[in-house]
Amino acid sequence: MLGLPSITASKCLIRKFPIANKLRAAMAEVYDDKVTVCGGRDEEYSDSCFSLQQGHWEPGPTLLVPRAYGASVILTNGSMWISGGSKSFSDYLSSSEILVSGSSIWGKGPELPTPVSFHCMLQFN
Repeated sequence: MLGLPSITASKCLIRKFPIANKLRAAMAEVYDDKVTVCGGRDEEYSDSCFSLQQGHWEPGPTLLVPRAYGASVILTNGSMWISGGSKSFSDYLSSSEILVSGSSIWGKGPELPTPVSFHCMLQFN
């Protein structure tokens, strides 16, 4: 079990996520030392990314494809890689996107062998 300090609502100074109800099925990582959340959905699928900076959500680079239910991982070079997911109900994606550390534009990543959603990724050395 991780030894994390307890946080109560009265101590939490993080502002509400800027896109109401879109946090469902989003991909998230600690990228460039900031919590970064991308994609997600409610009725619409999102291509937005936001980073938490000093208690405020700041807009980040827009994904190439709106997606939810994808997976993300931070690579050994610090890049954020997002893969798969879906762009609408049961329309799964085989595409992936990479945000190189320090960059402000998502680039096309490798194509997955098959469309996939509801999966996970991890860095393994």
